[in-house]
Order: sequence, then structure tokens, then C-alpha cells
Amino acid sequence: MAGPAPPRPVRPGDGFTVTAGCDKRFATCGRKFANSLNFQGFPHMPGNDFVVRHAPGSGPGLDGGSLFR
Repeated sequence: MAGPAPPRPVRPGDGFTVTAGCDKRFATCGRKFANSLNFQGFPHMPGNDFVVRHAPGSGPGLDGGSLFR
């Protein structure tokens, strides 16, 4: 994978920093670095869309009000 081109040609004596470019995804860890065994993230956790969706069967009567009316 090639990164962006340098802003100007690199000349002898120039200093620069090279970074591997980890995007913190499980797929990249395995494909780019062959290191999925040591991945320390949580690749199988549900995302925000799962967490904030309505519960199945949440219809009339489940409006957050009192169950003792």
C-alpha cells in the first residue's frame, strides 16, 4: 500500500518520520501486519446503531410510563 506523495522531493540529509498507519481495525491488523492473534480491540462488539435501536416487540404500552395505571 502506497501512502501519499511527499510535498517535495526527498533529498540527501532530509529528515522524516515513517509511520505504519494502523487504523485500529481487526481486518487491517490481520491483512497488513499479519498480527490478528495479538489484536487487543473488540472487533465483534455491536456498534452504536445496534445499541440505540428499539427493542424487538417494543410497541404500545412500553412507553416508559408506569406499568401500574
